Amino acid sequence: SITAILFNIPGTPMAAATALDGHPMKLQGKGLRALEMALFASVIGGTFSNFLLLFTAPPLARIALKFGPAEVAALIFFSLTVVASLMGDTPLEIWKGLVSLGGGLSLAMIGLDMMTTTRRYGFGIVGLDSGINFVTAIVGLLALSEVLVQTEKIVNLKLYNFKDEIRSSEKLTWRSRINDIRICAIDILRSSLVGSFIGALPGLGATTASFMSYGEAKRASKHPETFGKGEIRGVAAPEAGNNAVCAASLIPLVTLGIPGSIVAAALFGAFMIQGMMPGPM
Repeated sequence: SITAILFNIPGTPMAAATALDGHPMKLQGKGLRALEMALFASVIGGTFSNFLLLFTAPPLARIALKFGPAEVAALIFFSLTVVASLMGDTPLEIWKGLVSLGGGLSLAMIGLDMMTTTRRYGFGIVGLDSGINFVTAIVGLLALSEVLVQTEKIVNLKLYNFKDEIRSSEKLTWRSRINDIRICAIDILRSSLVGSFIGALPGLGATTASFMSYGEAKRASKHPETFGKGEIRGVAAPEAGNNAVCAASLIPLVTLGIPGSIVAAALFGAFMIQGMMPGPM
């Protein structure tokens, strides 16, 4: 999230939602404020998820067990509509979001079909059989575009005019920090719940939780038009959501033997190496 806020280049896919408001805050001279809120929300989200794992793993596992393919598909479809709605509220902006969503889904379909092993949109290129790497796509679409923007500014000799480009950083006091926490408290709690629930469902991951948390924070706000323009709640919500996934993704692992994320899958492999078999068996 540090690079997402400072340079508009997410270091991981789940930090992409943080960049939507984090980088505009940095351009307004509020970069330190955004970084501190991102850190605070991450700690709260992770701690909340840890306690949830300790005390509510069995009931959450029973709920997760009832989620079949239809329920998971409905949840994924809902998360896709949330991502599309982040573009704005006007019909034109919604259509732009839907077109972008369709383009993303088309790129995600490249590769071998897992059921029939049929090649999709590979054009005979063997290297595309495994699909387009998500991290590579994020870096190419976001990082490369930011590099080109900064290069253009260098050519126009505007990069080093910091007084016009970036306002001087505001001074942070304990009173301002407490006020930020008060403003974001409800969003952090809500996002922690969303992230924990998403983490308990195998296969969805922190990226889905991050964007769903951002969408819920925007939907619940009295002034949703401020999101995307440097709203601090737009930094707190996705950070709390994606960090709440970490411990919650262990719930299906330790209770059902089903890894809930890539990290949980790696831990599952470590358990098996040591002769331990998580789950009801």
